[in-house]
Amino acid sequence: MNACMKNFLGGYSGLVLVSSLLTAAGCATPGDGRPDAAEPGKFPSVTFHGEASTLGATVRRLGEECGGGLVLMNGLEERPVGPVKLHRNDYEFLVRRLTQETGLVAHATAYYYFLHPPEYEVLRSINVEGVLAPRYAEPRTSISFGNGTRLYNVFGVLSRNLGITVVADNVVAETPCGEFFLTDAPLPAVLNAILQSARLSPQAFAIESTDEYIFIRSMANRNPSGALLNAEALTPDQQQLLARRVYVELPRQPDTAEQVLVYQAALTLEATLPEATPARPEAAPSDERGGGLAFDDDLQPPIPRGSTPLTLPRARSGWVELDVRVDELGEVTDAEWFAASSDDPAATQAAIAAAFAMRFHPALQRGVPVAVWARQRFEFGAARDRR
Repeated sequence: MNACMKNFLGGYSGLVLVSSLLTAAGCATPGDGRPDAAEPGKFPSVTFHGEASTLGATVRRLGEECGGGLVLMNGLEERPVGPVKLHRNDYEFLVRRLTQETGLVAHATAYYYFLHPPEYEVLRSINVEGVLAPRYAEPRTSISFGNGTRLYNVFGVLSRNLGITVVADNVVAETPCGEFFLTDAPLPAVLNAILQSARLSPQAFAIESTDEYIFIRSMANRNPSGALLNAEALTPDQQQLLARRVYVELPRQPDTAEQVLVYQAALTLEATLPEATPARPEAAPSDERGGGLAFDDDLQPPIPRGSTPLTLPRARSGWVELDVRVDELGEVTDAEWFAASSDDPAATQAAIAAAFAMRFHPALQRGVPVAVWARQRFEFGAARDRR
């Protein structure tokens, strides 16, 4: 199973295949502001001039302008960062500056610095290298994602980029990652960074790996592999059918490589498989509604500033999806109904009210703020409590 979709809050760049794999680790004293010692020569010197902003926005700009590797744990993106002015400083100096201003600690690996609160040191122990099949040691890629991107989008882009298959169960797939970027890193390091940014405890998930796929599942998914399909009960024709090799992408691969519609929710099998000839998706101009965000390599989509509560009686449960227009200032100027779990008008009105209360870091195209349409999902009641 494979997937192809540029994500709602980030993008990706090209890849190079090599055969070397380097890993390094160390330890830091929480609160001293000094990161672990990374491998010398792996990170570029930094020239950067930024105004006071949030940590998430600063990390994004550093990825765009400086490269290297920074991984921010999800939930820290709104921490304030003062003006940053660096000229040919080493990467450790940059990381130390960020940790001192935010009260975080940094864990250095050979390919990135992982920023997290001291009490989340357990995330440093995530290491997928020993459980992956040997073929996954070689692929390398440069990749970046914005805070809040669901892991099904992250794994979909990663799979498409590297020509591999990374899938997850529903619990893991719906988990949002943090802001991060890596430059020319091997796949094991990339997966470590993704899982650390998503704040997944090492005890919360398990990984199954073969030459055909990498499957990441929640430990709450206790069904053994043999219980998922009773092979002995199948006829020879059914067994032959299951042995056929197929190529599946959810959501489906678009017909254009220039622009991709962006969704915040995965398409269902029911909505995808019956279509014998998928229609060519149409990109939405920034000033018109087109069912999704017009995305290209020069566009950095908008990032929500925090969360907005829905005001509804707790007895209600469900979700509403809206197409929202985010202007150049990061404010929502329009919201239109797209889909919902029911026809409850109170839920729709509550979602629209919540949408207009949201604030975003505006989308950027070639560094210039632009207005865009984006799809936003609002969950309430028991549906939200299960998350």
